[in-house]
Amino acid sequence: MRSLHSYFNKFSNISFPIAYSLQFYEMYHEMPTIYVITPTNNRRVVQMADLVRMRNTLWLVPKLVWILIEDSSLKSSKIEKFLHASNMPCVHLNVATPDDFVVKANDKAWSKPRGVLQRNKGIAWLREHADELDHNGVVYFADDDNTYDIRLFEEVRESAFI
Repeated sequence: MRSLHSYFNKFSNISFPIAYSLQFYEMYHEMPTIYVITPTNNRRVVQMADLVRMRNTLWLVPKLVWILIEDSSLKSSKIEKFLHASNMPCVHLNVATPDDFVVKANDKAWSKPRGVLQRNKGIAWLREHADELDHNGVVYFADDDNTYDIRLFEEVRESAFI
């Protein structure tokens, strides 16, 4: 594998995120797929902003499948439309958190698990579709309310070789 610096020199006149993505173009077929599992819930004001920010980062990562799981008994049309318009490899799932697992006003935020059922649903989907997936791939759990540097995903991908 060539050093990263030789790729950056090749794309030195292009902005960093685009140059960073292009450097992997020649190695695309050799790379393991990254399966990003992301639980999300309806946070009226910020959910879509968080998802747009995350999608914009994931767009720059080659050979990635985004598995987005809504905390809901039904898939919402706004998320379906958002993922469809994103035009990236993605899976849209849903599973509702039972009422006894929901953090109430008097509960401490850490007192109950959050996103566990959704992450488990993502893992179950991977298991159900194992025959169709990249067996050299790697799974990464990414929350939609965090911000990610695209270089993290290359470190995650490299972990598949360990």
